[in-house]
Amino acid sequence: MPFSVVWLAVSILWTVAVASSSTAPRLMWLFGLLFVAFGVYGVIGRFFVKAARKRRTRYLLTDRRAIIVGPSGVQQIDLPLSERTAYIHPNRTHIDVVFGAEVGPTAGLPGMASLRTYANTGLDFFAAIGPGSPIAFYDVADVEGLEDALDSFAEGAAADRE
Repeated sequence: MPFSVVWLAVSILWTVAVASSSTAPRLMWLFGLLFVAFGVYGVIGRFFVKAARKRRTRYLLTDRRAIIVGPSGVQQIDLPLSERTAYIHPNRTHIDVVFGAEVGPTAGLPGMASLRTYANTGLDFFAAIGPGSPIAFYDVADVEGLEDALDSFAEGAAADRE
């Protein structure tokens, strides 16, 4: 967020300076507006995009796979439920669960895993150019229900292996 605010401020200052200059080409002013638009998206717009995506996304969990039906289509992953990471937010109002290992064309390259931090921020396209967006359930309000389902499926899978 701080980078987005600085980006927006510098873009506005640059665009105003170019617009007030009588010698600067008009193309530079339009170029500045493009950077201002990216700055506005980074500061404000991405939260609206994330909220709209959240309203149109459904999560399904079976004993064999996790399925996400959303605006970008259907994603699914076969489950060994042992390969999951759950993050319960401190106030226990929602839970995020990430399934599986890194995917995508740059998986395993040094430094690329850090791009996953952009997943579920409205800046998901950064994660897509890196290791790929993970298969994940984000902001699930029923913390106990999802935890119970994951635990019961994991216990069932352990019993099947024995």
